[in-house]
Amino acid sequence: TSTSTPQTFAGTTNPDGRVTSWTPTTPFATAGLADVFLGAEGDQTWSLRFDTEAYFRERGIVAFFPEVVVCFRVGAAQKHEHFHVPVLLGPFGYTTYRGS
Repeated sequence: TSTSTPQTFAGTTNPDGRVTSWTPTTPFATAGLADVFLGAEGDQTWSLRFDTEAYFRERGIVAFFPEVVVCFRVGAAQKHEHFHVPVLLGPFGYTTYRGS
């Protein structure tokens, strides 16, 4: 069995709260996020990590949750769909859902 380290990407939300560009977090990455996403075989589990502590710190607020991690599954037949994963955030709670 071979194991590989998952590729990770970083992005920053714009004023509308959306990430429009993803950058590999390692200089050794050979593919962009779209290539990794579309090239994966079968159903895949993905995760998004939101640095909520930094977001609130910039606003002078002490947050209860220093980060929010959202894990979700993408079926092989869904790869060409658009995925919008909103996180509604407050200093003491959050909620998420699959957007349209």
